[in-house]
Amino acid sequence: MAITELVAPLLTLTALEYAANGFYLLAVFLAARNSIHTWWLGIIGCSLFAVLFYQVQLYAESMLMAFFIATNFIGWYQWGRASGIKHVSKSRLRHLLPFHRRVL
Repeated sequence: MAITELVAPLLTLTALEYAANGFYLLAVFLAARNSIHTWWLGIIGCSLFAVLFYQVQLYAESMLMAFFIATNFIGWYQWGRASGIKHVSKSRLRHLLPFHRRVL
């Protein structure tokens, strides 16, 4: 398989697809970092995906993105409330390695 066959699909993506994936990738990264900014970036990413799916007539996917937008707003609201804040402790990777062997 030539490298051009692997790269060719990436060249056909639109700016909207790149933007939607970029925003949502950043939102997922910030969720892993336990940041409140994950919510508004998720809303932007899902909105862009909803527009993209609507343009290609994937209406059920557009409705699913609307649901994700709503849940992002709920999550953002819950995070901002004093009673909604839950502190998550960070674990070092070496502490998780013994569990990794049990799972596999």
